[in-house]
Amino acid sequence: MPTNTSGRRKIATSIMLVLMFLFADLAHPQAVPDWSKEELEEPHVVAQTTYSSYAIKDTAIDSANPNTNYGNEETVDLGSSMTGESKILISFNNTVPSGEMVTDANLNLTCGIDPIDIAPINIYVSRMKANWDEANATWNNPDTSMDWEFYGAEGESDHGDWEPPFYGYANNTFSIDVTAIVQDAVINSRSSIDLLLAASASTYECHLSESLVVANRPTLEITHVNGTHTNGATLNPNFVEDGAALMNPDVFKLSAATNPTLSWNESNGTDAQIQLSLSRDFKADEDDTWYYNTQDNSSIFTLGTNEGSMVVPTGHELSNSSSMYYRMRSIDSAGTIGQWQTGYFHLPGHNVTENGSTGYGEVTITFDDLGLIDKTIEDTYVDSNGVAKNSNMGTDGTLTVGSSSSADQYGLLRLNMDDIGLHANSSIVSANMVMTRDSYSGTAEVSYHVMENDMWTENGVTWRKYDGTYYWDDGGRIPSMSVGNFEGDQASSKIETDITVAIQNWIDKNNDAIAAGDSPSKTLELMMVASTWGIDETTTQSVNLCTTDSLTCTQPYLEITYDWGSNGPPTIPTHTSPSNGHSVWNITGDNLSGNTMPTLEWDGTISWSGDLLLELSTDSEYRNIIHSFDTDTTSEFTPSDGNWSISAGDSLDTGVMYHWRLAQLDSSTMHHSWWATSSFLVSSLQSEYLQDDEHRLRLSHGNATTAGDAPSCEDTYIDSGTPSSNYNGEDEMQV
Repeated sequence: MPTNTSGRRKIATSIMLVLMFLFADLAHPQAVPDWSKEELEEPHVVAQTTYSSYAIKDTAIDSANPNTNYGNEETVDLGSSMTGESKILISFNNTVPSGEMVTDANLNLTCGIDPIDIAPINIYVSRMKANWDEANATWNNPDTSMDWEFYGAEGESDHGDWEPPFYGYANNTFSIDVTAIVQDAVINSRSSIDLLLAASASTYECHLSESLVVANRPTLEITHVNGTHTNGATLNPNFVEDGAALMNPDVFKLSAATNPTLSWNESNGTDAQIQLSLSRDFKADEDDTWYYNTQDNSSIFTLGTNEGSMVVPTGHELSNSSSMYYRMRSIDSAGTIGQWQTGYFHLPGHNVTENGSTGYGEVTITFDDLGLIDKTIEDTYVDSNGVAKNSNMGTDGTLTVGSSSSADQYGLLRLNMDDIGLHANSSIVSANMVMTRDSYSGTAEVSYHVMENDMWTENGVTWRKYDGTYYWDDGGRIPSMSVGNFEGDQASSKIETDITVAIQNWIDKNNDAIAAGDSPSKTLELMMVASTWGIDETTTQSVNLCTTDSLTCTQPYLEITYDWGSNGPPTIPTHTSPSNGHSVWNITGDNLSGNTMPTLEWDGTISWSGDLLLELSTDSEYRNIIHSFDTDTTSEFTPSDGNWSISAGDSLDTGVMYHWRLAQLDSSTMHHSWWATSSFLVSSLQSEYLQDDEHRLRLSHGNATTAGDAPSCEDTYIDSGTPSSNYNGEDEMQV
């Protein structure tokens, strides 16, 4: 007993000493942590609710049995096989209370496959837009006496965008993310959440709500919190012009960017999702795992203020000779997913040769060898002759360029230049359009002209309509300078036409558009003609050329030789005299007569980085060029001389409106500037002496030229009795 009492006293004494030491420490302020007000407050807890519900209706549709309904089946197929495709339709009540935001939503679907056939399955989900009946929906119809927009609910009015794929494997309950679809239903106050499921790679058997095993029935699990959804964050893709080639800009040989950087700006979100696909509906068996987001793949994303970018990682390379579709969307700080921003780009499969002696790049391009969804070269022709005015020749194996006293045939070419992906700093050393002649008649002098109308369609255009619906005038021909020419009756059936200046100008104009913040051009349209505008033909001539649809002769192709490193086009020379459109005169004893040996002047003080090109023609389209000079090879004049006087041996004809154009060719980069054009008239008129200092020059409509086009006189009259009538074309005027 004493021993026990002594022990208890020792214990009590020890406890007392410990307490004394603790209270002594607490008496010092530095012994207490410096807790902030926030640390002392109760933590803010976001209350969230997760609710799971069963489907209110579900069924399947099967292309192999297009009129069969599966609304009472326990299990159905999902996927595609040799015999057809099967999809699942499923609906749930929208159970999200008003004033709540969805943060997460998953469709739980139990599926399986025979172990002998085991393979992965790619499951795609989209919002079902069309109404359908569980007891009557089939591949062909959503309900009795109703139709899908397209069989299998494939129309845009049948369903929305496919969500990125879910990758499943083996017998399992798949948890498929449908957050974006459920958020959209809540934002738009829909009473139900309607889903369409499709799959690729293999076919699985999936349970529906009729399954006898309750645990295998489909469920929708939604997590929501207090708050109100916005319409979601936005962003603007800015890494490529839609439909253009995406290239490696730092590699001389044209090559596609197979690990490209995908970027965006104007974003008001905190996260982003990006998907790439070989299919415009983002549902292709051939797709790699090309879905990325900033939460699961943060290492490949770079995020800034209102902008961001992502690099396609090594091992996920895109393929040359392919057209890729992309889409990206932004997620705001509350987790609301925005709308997809979608586009596409090309990865052309080039085979470029670097010339060992010149260092130039050389590439040949046919209409289909780049491996893209678009034809790189499109071709057809239009015909003014009779019923042919309303005929489209877009699938013909040959095109005709010709002219006669009663009809014209114009060839149309479209080069989808943005498919090629030429460098922005390219100098086009040469560009030849190569076509094969199938036959010819007479002597067709054919010239190429850049077209203003880029809306004509290969399989719709006619002489009267540029797309089969909307009208244009004169088969689409608007007078413009020629950019190349050939003789239809030349010895060789292989026709090579130099269109270097047209290709170079397309690049230069696009660079200017981009610098100005405008959209660059995607295509270069060319027209081939065998007649001169405004001149009546008296003979018949034509040439037939093989097209991209030809099965019997060589199809057209484009040969380009290029360099790079150009700082832009050289300065375009400027005309100074004669004044554009004015006459040039001789004065003899105060009488006027047309000057057949005028001096042509330009500004010789501009910046010259190469040679001057000068051409003189009898027509505004430069089809009949009578003088052509390149100061690299001529001794007639130098660029800085600023003038060329026409000699007696080269004297011009009276009664002709002449046209002359100037360009500069950079001697180091071979960069060809665009042409500057001007005109002057060598009049056939002569003034006559009357008396003293009086002289007379008689002018009437067209009497100064042999073509009757200058001077151009206009007259009409107006009548107060018929104030809305126009009398142009009347033989007489009433005064």
